[in-house]
Amino acid sequence: MKYLFILNPISGAQKSPFRIIDVIDSIFKDSDHEYEFAFTTQPGDASKITKKAVKDKFNIIVAAGGDGTINEVASGLVESDSALGIIPLGSGNGIARSYRIPLNIKDSIEFLAQPKIVKVDVGKVNKHYFFGVCGMGFDARIGKKFQEFGTRGPLPYFFIGVREFIHYKPEILKLEFKNKSIEVSPLLITIANTEQYGNGAIISPGSNPQDGILEICIINQMSMLRAIYSSFKLFNNKIKDIPEYTLYKTNKLRIISNEIGVYHTDGEPHNREYETNIHVLKGVMKACANLA
Repeated sequence: MKYLFILNPISGAQKSPFRIIDVIDSIFKDSDHEYEFAFTTQPGDASKITKKAVKDKFNIIVAAGGDGTINEVASGLVESDSALGIIPLGSGNGIARSYRIPLNIKDSIEFLAQPKIVKVDVGKVNKHYFFGVCGMGFDARIGKKFQEFGTRGPLPYFFIGVREFIHYKPEILKLEFKNKSIEVSPLLITIANTEQYGNGAIISPGSNPQDGILEICIINQMSMLRAIYSSFKLFNNKIKDIPEYTLYKTNKLRIISNEIGVYHTDGEPHNREYETNIHVLKGVMKACANLA
C-alpha cells in the first residue's frame, strides 16, 4: 500500500507534526507499506495536495488534522480509487468519532497500518461536500465567528456561542423535501450524514454514513436558560427528548430564504444565497473506518 500523510501544523490539538512523524515512522518503518509526507501552510493546500496524490495513485491519503483538514482532503477523494485515512488532531474530531477512529494518535496510526476500508456516503450542499454535518442558522453563525476568532477549543466556542445567542435573530426558511413543503423559523437546522458535531455532541442519534439518508435536525427557538439546559442533552445522547427538536429523513432537500446568509460544512462557514440545495451521494468515497 502507498500512503501520503498530509499534516496540518496548526490543527486544534496543537500537536507537533514532527512528533507525529516520529510515531508514523516507528509503526510503518518495518511494514511493507510505502509512505510520504506533505504539509499544509494555508487553507486550500490540503485540497491541492490531495488532487495530485490521487493522480499519483496513492492508495490511502491521510488527513492529520481536524474536521476542516479532513473535509479538504476528503473532498478530493470523492469518486476516486484512493481512500481517506484520518489521524484526529482537531479540537472536536467529529468525523473521526463518527467513523469510529481511535482518538489516541498512536492507536489511530496503528489502525491505518492495518486498515479496514469501507465505502461511505458524502453530503453535498451547493458546490461544497460535507462528510459529517452541514447546517444553517445559529451553529453556522457560530462557525463563522469561531473561524474569525482564531483560537480553537471548546471554551472559545462556548464563549462565542453565549455572546452570539444574545443577538441572534432566526430567519424564516422554507424547506422542500419528499413532496413536503414546511416553513420554519428555527434556532438552527443541521443536516446530518453522521451523528455528531464533535466532542461527543450528538445532534442526530443513529445517523449512519452508509445508509444513503440525511437527517434534517431542527431545533426551534428557546430562551438562553433553556438552550443551556438543552445543550447538555447533546452530550448524553438525549437531544431527541427536548420538545423543540424535530427530525426528518430525506436524500434531497431545498431550503429557500428571504435573505442571504451563511451555511457550514463540517464546521467551515460559506456564504450562501437565497436558495440552498442539499443531497446525499451514496457510497461514493472509500475511507479507513471502523464501520460495517
